[in-house]
Amino acid sequence: MLPAVLFLVAVAELVVFVALNYSGLRVADDPNGTGPAAAGAQIYLVEGHHYFVYVENTASAPTACAVAAIDGSGPVALTKKNSWSATTTQSEAGRTYRYTASFRSQVTGTAIVNCQGVNGGLMVKPDDTVFGYFAVAFMVAGGVALLASIAFVIIILRRSGAKRAALAASHPFQGQYG
Repeated sequence: MLPAVLFLVAVAELVVFVALNYSGLRVADDPNGTGPAAAGAQIYLVEGHHYFVYVENTASAPTACAVAAIDGSGPVALTKKNSWSATTTQSEAGRTYRYTASFRSQVTGTAIVNCQGVNGGLMVKPDDTVFGYFAVAFMVAGGVALLASIAFVIIILRRSGAKRAALAASHPFQGQYG
């Protein structure tokens, strides 16, 4: 019974994680947007989700960024949210970009992200921190499933040992001498 409960806990943990983070997992897999800082980077944004802002290695960091979309336009607050999970450098189309900031989208749809103070290329990438959390959840579920497997083997071994002991007790050994 214990192994079955542990295995069900592992499966339930993964199912609950995916159910609660389905939108984040889907958005994190969206394509990046690139472009010159003056024209902006075109990207599909989803309201409430975070995005990483990268600039070319030789470019200066942005002082401010704004989003222009059909559903709304305006400045976005630059933060360092989830900066620990952002790749320090990112390569795309033969260019190397470095992480500078993050922002939370206030619109859903195709948008142009413009940043001031950048004198080079700009790349906007969906925050993919949720993939790291998924990896941790998967390892925890795998550990619980491994624990369930070990408990299953131990229970089988103990039961077979107990059966052998009960059989030996009920039929004592009667050798040729007694």
